[in-house]
Amino acid sequence: MKRFTFHLQKYLDLKKQQEDIQRLVLSNAQAACDEERRKLASIDRRIEALLEYSITLRQMQLNIDLLIFAESYNRVLSEQREIQAMAVEGAMVKLMAEREKYVAMQKDRKLLERLRERLWQQFYEELLRDEQKTLDEIGASNICLKRIAL
Repeated sequence: MKRFTFHLQKYLDLKKQQEDIQRLVLSNAQAACDEERRKLASIDRRIEALLEYSITLRQMQLNIDLLIFAESYNRVLSEQREIQAMAVEGAMVKLMAEREKYVAMQKDRKLLERLRERLWQQFYEELLRDEQKTLDEIGASNICLKRIAL
């Protein structure tokens, strides 16, 4: 009995390995994006705290120097926020590109797996036909032997 061989098995294995690697790259890109978002959220919290502090200083009108310092620090934080927002956007773009690569690799692998499954089904059906043919021949030869014996 012949064995089933999928001639593209090495290519399928390579595609699976590439997909696993891309999954890791995607995971790293997701982690980097999350880290950039966390930094942006941290800057936003500092800006909010500074605004609350500035409001308190304005209400008390005690120290003009602190108020001026708070305003200049607010500008610095705003610039940092803009820079960080661009970093988040860049990380998102990279994440989307890596996700598209991963999806494309998944499609390639699934295509090969469907092809392999289809070829396996054809092989199995042919094997069943051959087995049925052999059983029919055995049955026919038994009938002939019984007729000869009678």
